[in-house]
Amino acid sequence: MNRRVLFFIYLGLIVFLSVSPWQIKILSLFPDVLFSNYGFPQHVAGYFLLSMFACLTFNNIHPWWILSGILVLGVLLECIQYAVPDRSFNLYDLLGNVMGVLPVAVFVFYRKIGKEKDAN
Repeated sequence: MNRRVLFFIYLGLIVFLSVSPWQIKILSLFPDVLFSNYGFPQHVAGYFLLSMFACLTFNNIHPWWILSGILVLGVLLECIQYAVPDRSFNLYDLLGNVMGVLPVAVFVFYRKIGKEKDAN
């Protein structure tokens, strides 16, 4: 299957789990080992994978645009939760989104510096 198709399937899963009022019931089907009662680790892992996957899939787009778009998406999805029944805005979840994107941004930054040093 095409990488872009897989990316959009994963993105759709992130969006669905972020705004679905049934998200808790869906995640309760998985073992407690994978999903704790706190959403922070899931947000970090989800947005880390989303960021890495996006940068690898859309390598013709500048990574700062990709990562900025993912951060905006994370903020918007968290704000939308405020209006969804059985969901609520959570600052720690928003922090988890940022903490998931941050290592990818650091990697991209140092990779760019390395390429500039090699060019000189």
